[in-house]
Amino acid sequence: PFILFRMKKTFSLLACFLFVQLNFAQQITGPIQVQQDQRYFTKSEGELFFWMADTAWELFHRLDLEESKIYLDKRASQGFNVVQAVALAELNGLDDPNVNGDMPFTDEAYSKPNEAYWQHVDAVINLALKRGIHIALLSTLGDKLHKASLEYCPGDFHS
Repeated sequence: PFILFRMKKTFSLLACFLFVQLNFAQQITGPIQVQQDQRYFTKSEGELFFWMADTAWELFHRLDLEESKIYLDKRASQGFNVVQAVALAELNGLDDPNVNGDMPFTDEAYSKPNEAYWQHVDAVINLALKRGIHIALLSTLGDKLHKASLEYCPGDFHS
């Protein structure tokens, strides 16, 4: 009887904890900051922030808006509050169009942004925001840099 009581109590506490985590973990306001002692992340109001992230490097490049909604809804339901993604896709992102057929730049020098491509990036970021998910945005990976400008570049960045 005592063990059964203890198991019920433990289960009840665990259920309460999970309910609170899943329902309140997504309530994020303002930017994420580093606490003054540089040991923790905090929300803008100073409350500690636990970085529960998924990595989706190809999010902006391979998923349309509907697929992005499905993905972000799933991650929100799982308690994720951050998705790490890269603006210029990891896999040949400069030369392959995104799922909508848009290239990130309109010229070969990569100096003229393609408005349609970047509007899609903005739209996905807004979808995440509506679901309480921060996007940890990486602009590009090292292989998109000109090789001559790097003193050291690992072999797989040269391919």
